[in-house]
Amino acid sequence: MMLSLIREAQTLLTVKLLALAGGLMTLGAAGDVASDNNPDAPAILGYGIGRFKVAETLRSGDLDHPDRWGVQMERKSFMQEGGVTFNDGKLRVTAPGRGCTIWLKEKLPGRIAILYDVVAFGKTGAIGVTPRDINCFWMASDPESAGGIFDEKRYAGRFSDYDKLHCYYASTGGAGNRTTRFRRYPREVNGAHAPHIALQDKDGKKDYLIEPDKAHRMQLVCFDDVVQYIVDGKVVYQIKDGDKVTVETENAGRASLVEDTCAVKTFPPYGEGCFGFRLTTSCHEYSNFRVCRLEPETR
Repeated sequence: MMLSLIREAQTLLTVKLLALAGGLMTLGAAGDVASDNNPDAPAILGYGIGRFKVAETLRSGDLDHPDRWGVQMERKSFMQEGGVTFNDGKLRVTAPGRGCTIWLKEKLPGRIAILYDVVAFGKTGAIGVTPRDINCFWMASDPESAGGIFDEKRYAGRFSDYDKLHCYYASTGGAGNRTTRFRRYPREVNGAHAPHIALQDKDGKKDYLIEPDKAHRMQLVCFDDVVQYIVDGKVVYQIKDGDKVTVETENAGRASLVEDTCAVKTFPPYGEGCFGFRLTTSCHEYSNFRVCRLEPETR
């Protein structure tokens, strides 16, 4: 009798566990709620642990719709033409000897994680193309222009054009695949240099640079004062209110880095804005672009 009751209890427990597992798998597959069974869910790392969790997916499939994107490619008459193609949910950009930014036309809210995969091709046959510059802007806006980031008189694809933006910027493999950086823009206000957060302690470190022809998983987080740049499941840079950071200043026309505090009053977080892929002298293929909402972790 006792043995029978034990077996019955074990069977009931197994059924409940299987049902629970099946429910979790279903939620993950639906894409509405992230779970451990969903490899495409944002990773909660660093400052995010205990502070926020993943909610629903806000956007996916944008790379199937070219009309949702705006292209700003620098003109260089002495180089072969660049190209932008959308095909089968992938965006391929070739920018020989020039800079290019591809903007999602709709603004994104705060408290989100932006994710995508990108390959920087090593050999394409195009002159002036090297595997470098997996860069991006997010939470971008231009309060000085009625046309915002799509003001053609202010933005033509040159990297320095974007110094006026209010945004976050991150770069892997810049300067010939030698630098990895994070900045809080603007770098310029009313034509003059603006002190801004500039993190570059990962420069020259191989573990933080591009591997040509490999798909890198990028993740950008903006949750109130917490901002993160995560690559291949590793926190590259992150900031929050009260952190000690390096700030780029200018004295007599020369830039220098000084230590400062990432205070909300001095460097207020950006709560909404546009996202843009950025590359220079490269050929990239982007895929699996999606945006997930984050919500406070409650205990």
